[in-house]
Amino acid sequence: MTVIEFFDKAAIENVLSALLCGPDRVVFIGDSTKRMNRSLEAYREILAGRGLHVELLCHGVRKNNLKAIVEVLTAIVERESDCVFNLDGGEDLYLVAVGMVAQKYPDRVRLHRFNVRSNSIVELGSDGTDRLSGPIALSIPENIRIYGGSVVGWDSHADGTVEWQFDEAFRQDLEAMWQICRRDPKDWNNMINTLDCVSERVAQPEGESFRADGKSARAALKRTGDRYVVEPEILKALEKTGVIRNLRIWDDTVEFDFKNRQVRKCLTKAGQVLELVVHVAALDARDGDEKPMYNDVSSGVYIDWDARLEPDGQADVSNEIDVMMMKGAVPVFVSCKNGFVDVDELYKLSHVAHRFGGRYARKVLVATRLDDQSSAKYIRARAEDMGIRVIEDLQEMDPAQRCRLMAKLWNS
Repeated sequence: MTVIEFFDKAAIENVLSALLCGPDRVVFIGDSTKRMNRSLEAYREILAGRGLHVELLCHGVRKNNLKAIVEVLTAIVERESDCVFNLDGGEDLYLVAVGMVAQKYPDRVRLHRFNVRSNSIVELGSDGTDRLSGPIALSIPENIRIYGGSVVGWDSHADGTVEWQFDEAFRQDLEAMWQICRRDPKDWNNMINTLDCVSERVAQPEGESFRADGKSARAALKRTGDRYVVEPEILKALEKTGVIRNLRIWDDTVEFDFKNRQVRKCLTKAGQVLELVVHVAALDARDGDEKPMYNDVSSGVYIDWDARLEPDGQADVSNEIDVMMMKGAVPVFVSCKNGFVDVDELYKLSHVAHRFGGRYARKVLVATRLDDQSSAKYIRARAEDMGIRVIEDLQEMDPAQRCRLMAKLWNS
């Protein structure tokens, strides 16, 4: 079977036939052979990763030359005995040409299109029943690669994506930290920022231990413009839950041990706990059949825009998405803010989501302190204009409510 695709900016539509329909080859038709070949490199990587052997070809033809388009399509149909045209992308004249060719060769041509949101393939000219040759279930790295980027791991970049281990013990620790964090996000952020800065800039004991002498820590942080804030009540609450141990506070000095490395990561990045609470809720979200709603979930997703990491010191275009989920081929991009929300965050979220999800992307802002800032009304209005859903009451929800909320985001 040969599938003819009309190359489209909505990159996901270009590759679904190759992923799901089991064709021998896919022929892409578009007006820029250079652009198509560049994208085909990424598509071949994804197909190879799934063990699929599909020949990918492309033909360049001017989008405003109907006669040339018909000639190219006719040549393909006359050469191949079983042709399927995918009608999801391409310019208007390409689709006009398909109609002309299909009318001339009704026994050699089939037409289909995908419904990404309903996870189905519709074959036109049949009984109209939706069908699916294989489940649409893209991973986050596959989705990003389809759109020309790559997901970078922590082993390749200092700020790369971390793979968290959500065993039962860590889930309990995370919930315990969140219950403390949600009481006063401002105080939490101030102290976690201090732990982060001290860990980075002041000599620390070996292993998972932490020690800060107030006088020396203030001097070190002053040079970089950071504040030294220690909240004894928060530290005592953390010790009570067991996520830190051996807490000692005396003469402006603080000492304790983190329970483990994952806890340390949570307590040395101000927004980490909120991100992971959203991450876990998305992992646990279920559909009506009690199956996982999302086929992939990740947090701290580091995206390199052109899939080529540049050496240190050289400019490179990248972004970090706080939480990302995949529902079939629908990506959900979530920005988590446990403190002040800058309106620029809306533009960044919208830009990244459009670049790596097109019209199928869903955009969400989770903000725990939006009401505390004077620009809250403006941010809500701008978010609505940009199609970004704003969640402001996550800190008031129990785990089950959080899961139900996450389950709806892909369809919001």
